[in-house]
Amino acid sequence: QQQQQQLPLQQRLRADRTPSSTPPLQEAGEGTSAQPAGRTSSTSSAAPGSRAEEHRRAREFVGNVVHVCPGGSAREPGNLVFHAHFECGNLGKVERVNECEYLLSIRADTCNPKQRIWYYFRVSNALSGQVVIFTLGNYSKIKSLYRDGMGPAVRSTSRPYWQRVPAASVFYTKTGKKHYAISFAFVFDVESDTYEFANCFPYTFTELQQHLSSLQKLGLPFFRRETLCESLQHRPVEVLTIDGTDKHPDRKTPVVFTTARVHPGETPASHVCHGLLEFLLGDSAQARALRRRVVFKIVPMLNPDGVYHGNHRCSFSGYDLNRCWSQPLKWAQPTIVSTKAYLLSLMESTEYQLDIYIDMHGHSAAPNAFFYGNLYENTERMEAQWELPRLLAKRAIDFSLAQTRFNNDKQKAGTGRRALGGVVDDQAHCYTLEVSMHCFIKQDVDELCPYTPELYQRLGVDLGLAFSDYYAAR
Repeated sequence: QQQQQQLPLQQRLRADRTPSSTPPLQEAGEGTSAQPAGRTSSTSSAAPGSRAEEHRRAREFVGNVVHVCPGGSAREPGNLVFHAHFECGNLGKVERVNECEYLLSIRADTCNPKQRIWYYFRVSNALSGQVVIFTLGNYSKIKSLYRDGMGPAVRSTSRPYWQRVPAASVFYTKTGKKHYAISFAFVFDVESDTYEFANCFPYTFTELQQHLSSLQKLGLPFFRRETLCESLQHRPVEVLTIDGTDKHPDRKTPVVFTTARVHPGETPASHVCHGLLEFLLGDSAQARALRRRVVFKIVPMLNPDGVYHGNHRCSFSGYDLNRCWSQPLKWAQPTIVSTKAYLLSLMESTEYQLDIYIDMHGHSAAPNAFFYGNLYENTERMEAQWELPRLLAKRAIDFSLAQTRFNNDKQKAGTGRRALGGVVDDQAHCYTLEVSMHCFIKQDVDELCPYTPELYQRLGVDLGLAFSDYYAAR
């Protein structure tokens, strides 16, 4: 502990905070607990690996396959074994077409059969050199980056870092009304490995809890972690406060409020939020100066139940929480009720002034990162709203000013950006930050660059630097 305290702050932060620090291919319950805080299972006394333990966990992860071997006996190498019975996992059904092809079905979001986009599963018992075609036959997204070269994310036991299946091996076709199929060929090269496949790079509820615990152990005087409320399944929804400001009795302290993962399958939001935290808690000159001027409030996971159960868009009870901000219901959307009330309380404060609200998302149909904002009749407010996007475009090579749009689309009326934009003070700006789930295009060379977890985190750092520029100029 003494050696850890002697390290520079940036190294101390890096020691334990990256998502890849979670042991790869580790299931919830294998060395870590994914149970909600303060909750225990009624069958938690079951022996690990026992049938009672399997049944208990089957109730936790609704509808996912559990060590399914559709080709016959798992004792025979080459008969693939499929498993999605873990945190964030999603695979509802597996059929063996022949020895080289498997038809897979995505489990729909809990209580919402229309959403079939997120998938995350494991495959084991493969032979070295075995070639297989996987077809996800019930994908529900009409406009998708799979049309533009996106491939499933993959990693394995011996190579724990996520990569993408090459575009040449991926095929995206329409199979019926609102039904699409993603097929991809894959060569298993290490016989003893377990392989993971996912729609995008996962970031689980447990990973977030571990990351926040490691930050809390640093004992930073300007960092505070609090439980804002509990989800329907009693998982904590936390608000993080970063406040190193010098208070002035004659003026209010500006506040930047950010939220992420209201849509559980949009995992880039968590990686960007992770990078933003890395910057804000770091020891760079920009971060130190920014902490003296601005208070940051961050709710890193608005929909922990949906994340935990491997949903793409909805909460465990089937609601799209980003269409409920106008009139959220406490019994159905408690995380939105509490977050909105917390935000509105800042507006009534005599000490703080809400300056910026940003809700982070992943975009499944467009490249690059970009903002959505609101339309206002006040031309000065509209012009001021462009300032942060322009500064971020100067900092981040993956941010597109051309794709940034300000609108009052009726379909977006219940989003956080739209609902809050109608009630905050005129000087406050509300944005949605959209980040592609696949790639960005380098504007100067017109080169397509696939995202990685590290590049998503880099965008979070660039957003922090844009905040630094924004407040340095005011």
